[in-house]
Amino acid sequence: MDNEREVTDLIERSKSLFLQETAEEFRRKSEEYDVGREFAKTKRNRTLLVPGVIVATLIVFSAAAVFLNIQIERSAQEVELDPEQFADISLRDVLDSWLRVERRIGELEQTREELTAERDARLRLARRAGDRQIALLHATDMNDDERAEQIAAIENQTEETV
Repeated sequence: MDNEREVTDLIERSKSLFLQETAEEFRRKSEEYDVGREFAKTKRNRTLLVPGVIVATLIVFSAAAVFLNIQIERSAQEVELDPEQFADISLRDVLDSWLRVERRIGELEQTREELTAERDARLRLARRAGDRQIALLHATDMNDDERAEQIAAIENQTEETV
C-alpha cells in the first residue's frame, strides 16, 4: 500500500512538472505571435505572376484584334469594281421587276388572309353543327347511357371534321 502512494505522488509531480513546462511554452509562443506581423508577412508573399499573366493575355488579344482589323480594312479597300460589269443592267428593269414582286407579295398576302378566314368559318360551322346535334339528342327520349355514347360519337366526328 505504501508503494502505491509513492507511485501516485510520483505521477502527480510528473504531471504538474510536464504541464507547467507546456503552459510556460504556450504562454511564450502566444506572446511571440503578433497578428499584424503575420498579415505583413502574407502581403510580402504575394506574387505578381497572376496579374502579369492577365495583363499579358489582354495585350496579346488586343494586338491580335488590331492586327486582324487592319488586315480586313486593307483587303476591303483593295476590291476593284469595273463599271462595265454593270453596263448591261438597266435600272428601269430592276425597278420593274421589284414592282412585280411587290404586287405578287400583296396578292399572296390577300389570298392567305382569305384562306384563313374561310378556314375559321368552316371550323365554326363544324363546331356549331356538332353542338346542334348534341342539343337535339338532349331533346330526344332515350336513356343516359345511349345518349352519352351518341354524344361521344358526335364529338369524335366533329373533331375529325375540324
